[in-house]
Amino acid sequence: MKKKLFWVAVIAVAVGVPSFVAGQAQEKPPPFTGPDYLYIEEFEIANTVSMNDAIAEATKWVGMYRKSGEFKSVRLFMHNTGPELAAYILIEPNDWQSLETGFQKTFAANPELLSEPIGWVSGHSDNLLSEITVE
Repeated sequence: MKKKLFWVAVIAVAVGVPSFVAGQAQEKPPPFTGPDYLYIEEFEIANTVSMNDAIAEATKWVGMYRKSGEFKSVRLFMHNTGPELAAYILIEPNDWQSLETGFQKTFAANPELLSEPIGWVSGHSDNLLSEITVE
């Protein structure tokens, strides 16, 4: 009887372990550590600044971020309908770490950014999004 139970246990382990391991290999990553990230900077444009001046300044920031080489893309969008006038810089980083290194490189190459006032902005927010893969 002991021999029979031993072989039943061996078969159960032999069948169960590969399927358990295979099941682990196919698990989806947690939703907040997805493969793609999007960083959105929102700059509310002050009502004392012309739209052309705000766009020119935001365009300069986009160029500086692109020069860091840490991002897949950096784009500028404008919200110009409704009660809020805002510029949005959308940054698609290469990975989580490239957000930090990209900003470090940008500020190292342009140290004046940390001492100059940003006069065209009346408000600012940042949002980091992690893509949830949907099949």
